[in-house]
Amino acid sequence: MYRDIENAYETPTDTISHKWSADILAQVKDENILSLFSYEFPSASFSDNIFDNSFDFLNEEQNLKTKGEVEAAFISCRAYKWLIQTLRNAEGYKLYFGTLTAELHNILVSDPMPYRKEVEDLLANLLT
Repeated sequence: MYRDIENAYETPTDTISHKWSADILAQVKDENILSLFSYEFPSASFSDNIFDNSFDFLNEEQNLKTKGEVEAAFISCRAYKWLIQTLRNAEGYKLYFGTLTAELHNILVSDPMPYRKEVEDLLANLLT
């Protein structure tokens, strides 16, 4: 991304194409999420100190060292992408908690299936 921006600064303004490289576009491509597992959501026991928490749900193999790295990993996790996808598909880009919980319950493929209360907890953890 930095290389694309630097190239844009070095290119005369009348020849800038205003397009990102294929590498950048591949990273931000929308993924149509049709199923999720319960382990793809944050746990309920989050601490105020961001580094006291478990980030297993982010599927990050590297050690997240900064708040920015954690935020970037969260934005790219499947649970967050599903939330954004679901809200974008909703009329007016908004849904009530109960409707969002029902949507989540319908796409979870965990075995055994979580109870409705557990699905509410998963969604609440994602939103907080």
